[in-house]
Amino acid sequence: MLYTANINSKTIFCGGQINGMEQLDNLGSDSGTFSSGFNATAFLQPGENELNLWTVPVGAYNGDFTYHENDRCELTIFGAFPDGKKQELSNLTATIIDGKPNVKTSTIYPDNHKTPLANVDGVTPYRRTIFTRPIYVKTIPRWRWVDATPIREDNPEQMKQLYRAYTNLLTLMEKRDFEGLKMAWSLSNREKAMAEAYYSTPDEFFDAVGFESTFERYGDGEVRPRREWHEYKLKSYMGGRLVRLEDTRGHSPLRIGSTKNDLVYSPTPYFSMIDGRIVISR
Repeated sequence: MLYTANINSKTIFCGGQINGMEQLDNLGSDSGTFSSGFNATAFLQPGENELNLWTVPVGAYNGDFTYHENDRCELTIFGAFPDGKKQELSNLTATIIDGKPNVKTSTIYPDNHKTPLANVDGVTPYRRTIFTRPIYVKTIPRWRWVDATPIREDNPEQMKQLYRAYTNLLTLMEKRDFEGLKMAWSLSNREKAMAEAYYSTPDEFFDAVGFESTFERYGDGEVRPRREWHEYKLKSYMGGRLVRLEDTRGHSPLRIGSTKNDLVYSPTPYFSMIDGRIVISR
């Protein structure tokens, strides 16, 4: 069974997350109006999970943080059966009431769906308002990250291993050792292919990470030196079972820069501690 999500927006910036992990947003659209979807399967675990929707006013890039009456963003997640049938599992619909977004108009489901709607006003850390709704998933593979040992920031040995994992990847990037990088991503790519019911291959998922294509596209592309470790923040998901490092721009320590094009590309994989080793799991 696959779990897919649709997101539709009208004149508002918004994005969908699964268990707090970014999946898809419309920040690249000028108008804040779009319709798209994503496969959530690889980021879900058996049992309890979270569906998250965030919103920002469409004028944000120009310093205007006013919401408008007709702004709307809707995120719906479905279970898709092998025979092509779909079952709606949960929904978050953000509309504007008294100048603020809330999700009062989201669909209400029977109790056995285990997706109660609470805190319809969401939380607003800084400019983004984030809404959360529990979802319950019964039929799904038990991904390797589900049983991972949590990685804690106050565990120096684990942090040392995480830094080493990034350092090894940077070395592979500098050598342009794409086979070595593919091996490093192999668990993630195998499981993602399985989550897509093998409509995509592990190799296609690795190609989508974009190492080879980025170096090809930017003739002067080169690996940028990482910042000092203390300049990165540990972003932790699912109780530390999935983690990554981010700087203030949302970049990981892995960066390819092009001076000519004034561009920096930064893949941001998630790591898990599995069987005592820190590996890329998503």
